[in-house]
Amino acid sequence: MNTNNYNTLNRVINRLQSIEASALNTGWEDIIVMEGAVHRETTRDNPDTCTEQSLKSWISLWMTTHLNEPIRFEQKYLGSYLLTGNKHTGVYLYDYCGHWGYIIPALLTYFHAPKPTSDSLKPILDTHVQTLSNHIMEKAVRRGNGIIVHGGFSYSAWVDTLYYTAYPLALMYKYSGDKTLADESIRQCLLHAQYLRDPSTGVFFHDAEIPQGKRTANYWARGNGWIIQSLAEVLTHLPNDMDGMDEVRKIYLQLVEGLLRLRHSTGLWRIIPEDERSHLETSGSLMIAGGIARGIRLGLLEDYLTPNVLASYHELLTWIDNDGRIMGSEQPAGRGGWEQHKLVPLGESTYTTGFFLKLHSELLKLNAIPMEM
Repeated sequence: MNTNNYNTLNRVINRLQSIEASALNTGWEDIIVMEGAVHRETTRDNPDTCTEQSLKSWISLWMTTHLNEPIRFEQKYLGSYLLTGNKHTGVYLYDYCGHWGYIIPALLTYFHAPKPTSDSLKPILDTHVQTLSNHIMEKAVRRGNGIIVHGGFSYSAWVDTLYYTAYPLALMYKYSGDKTLADESIRQCLLHAQYLRDPSTGVFFHDAEIPQGKRTANYWARGNGWIIQSLAEVLTHLPNDMDGMDEVRKIYLQLVEGLLRLRHSTGLWRIIPEDERSHLETSGSLMIAGGIARGIRLGLLEDYLTPNVLASYHELLTWIDNDGRIMGSEQPAGRGGWEQHKLVPLGESTYTTGFFLKLHSELLKLNAIPMEM
């Protein structure tokens, strides 16, 4: 591996581990950081000699801090309580999808753990999987033909929602074998495509008001990042022969084709990809590149696309500063259709680190970049 690239990766890891693991909560943002750490931990070549020896214990501390707390049920939006760096502990379930994703790093840890560790995790995970799956299936707010809406502060259909519904449902099916969870995961992929996808390009709009039949007018890079990541994870964790999976694959492949047409020559995507005045942006670009890399690894996409992903990866490395901060993430998130998105400030978003580590891990698994040590 190029020494400069390895040093850049180390800066990102060091910055990640400078955060107290117990300070990362179970909200939508912090769980991406932890998910990226799990991917990193499970793809290291020689963890016993790596400088990241404490990464496994760092993940374990997060699991212990939150999963051993009683599950709490709330009636109101808790966004103000669950911000990055807030030491609020435990799991909070209500109609907002952003707090359902905590099961993702928990189950990924379980799937990759050696048997003694996985056996010790199983009793607590049994409780969480049963409780969360029942909550999503029975308590989620739905509109139209059954699409799960974002919840909490918006009852519109959002692209983000798929990552916190279809992906956890797929993992919980893999854990429990409950086919109803797999069926619902696939159903949500198809419904999000029905309401949010542009059929002419395969690219997704940000959100839709289901009763009024209105949706935002522009694409959004990070929004399509949420979708491509969600579809890639569903295609990874659910059996290929399940009803609806052929259609999910078609949606994924058309989305990849549409997004590659919108890709900038640098390898990044703009905040609003079709608007040449809009800023190039890193969080959406990381998510899209990672979603394409997963498709290559699954054999859904041809290997000739690997250099495209590598070009994106190497460009993204140049956006990492000397302190390991991945810059160039739009702030705030907001709605992809808002015209002022081409003028928003760019900075560091914590979850960008998680998606960077996911992309790096995919490239390692593709043997597109060499192991560092």
